[in-house]
Amino acid sequence: MIANILKAIASPIASVARPVGLSMYQTTMQARFMSNKLKSHSGAKKRFFPVGNGQFKRWQVGKRHINVGFTPERSNRLKGSLVIQNKSDNRMLRKALPYAH
Repeated sequence: MIANILKAIASPIASVARPVGLSMYQTTMQARFMSNKLKSHSGAKKRFFPVGNGQFKRWQVGKRHINVGFTPERSNRLKGSLVIQNKSDNRMLRKALPYAH
């Protein structure tokens, strides 16, 4: 029994050089996923556009359909195509779109 253990230790497979404390799986996975890039939120990048001063623009909501009964004042208020997003949402948008600025 001791002879079999000594044979296994002396085999060439056991002598493969790898960093101490890491398995073969860990070293290959580190080599495969070494990038440190952050992912942008795909829904946010379709809906929000960065502006030069750190804010974001978005499309005007509520004017696409079911607007037959709108008063003229309301339809005039919704005329603008792009509006500036609220400042309270900028923190969330900076996290969702890390490379926007």
